[in-house]
Amino acid sequence: LCSQNDLYGKPNKHYLNDELGQCSPTNARYIHHSLLILDYARKCNLDNINFVEIGGGYGGLCFFIHSLAEIFDIKTNSYTLFDLSDVCKLQEKYLDLLGVDVATAQLNTDIDLSPGSFLISNYAFSEISSGLQRQYTEQVLNPFISHGFLAWNDIDLYPFIHDKNITSIPEKPQTGPKNLYVYVEPKTNKDR
Repeated sequence: LCSQNDLYGKPNKHYLNDELGQCSPTNARYIHHSLLILDYARKCNLDNINFVEIGGGYGGLCFFIHSLAEIFDIKTNSYTLFDLSDVCKLQEKYLDLLGVDVATAQLNTDIDLSPGSFLISNYAFSEISSGLQRQYTEQVLNPFISHGFLAWNDIDLYPFIHDKNITSIPEKPQTGPKNLYVYVEPKTNKDR
């Protein structure tokens, strides 16, 4: 998978270890986050998932989620990446080269999402402006998200989605003083 992810764009490669070999170090983070996300989804008894990722970069995490989901007996029904227009074009091209079916979207456009979707955001949500965070909460999170995983940094954690339990643990390895792994799940009757 690391070799596939490194096929395009001429990434800087380094020898990581005997198992990963010579590859871009970014692969290690994508593998780690993919395993955290898919393990959490399995613990939540989710097996047919509509993923929604905010700030998908070039599409590397999407590629690893698609590639590793089968190990967890998880079917990816759909995967939608929210990003800037030019970044979405890069994601579409890159993921098409790797054979990954993905939809891309921007805020304030027609959004074709399914209720009960699973949110992913690796750092992007906590790094965008508070105005954009509110827009995502109103247009995407509140109407469509049931569960989620966010790698959080830059700002203090706050209740960014309504009627959900938000829990967090320190990021491992800790790469910044406010970095957290944030988990989202529906509130139960006893939580209300």
